[in-house]
Amino acid sequence: MNLITSEMTNNIVKIEPEVSRIDSSVAGKFKELLFAKIEDGNLKIILDLNQVKFIDSSGLGVIVATYKKLKAEGMLVILTKSQAILTMFKITRLEKVLNIVDSENILDAMKLFDKE
Repeated sequence: MNLITSEMTNNIVKIEPEVSRIDSSVAGKFKELLFAKIEDGNLKIILDLNQVKFIDSSGLGVIVATYKKLKAEGMLVILTKSQAILTMFKITRLEKVLNIVDSENILDAMKLFDKE
């Protein structure tokens, strides 16, 4: 698993997993790579899941752990237009906790950082 990282303005980093599924087979590596980005000082992260078609409970666990790691000093925004993933966030009620943007446009996600 690889992550495509793009530096945006105002110290915001867009991270895009190069997989269509985030499940138990890649969750450990996914968490390791995300946490390494945070430890490198990236505290404003847009996680672009537009290429991801499926996330299981282990993938959700990584997203929640990333959110918790950033919560005190930074911010995590999830960007996805996938109805399957948006539905999964609603079923698990994570849409009430996480910053989720129903869009493919990175600018829609960046607007949330202006509200901090």
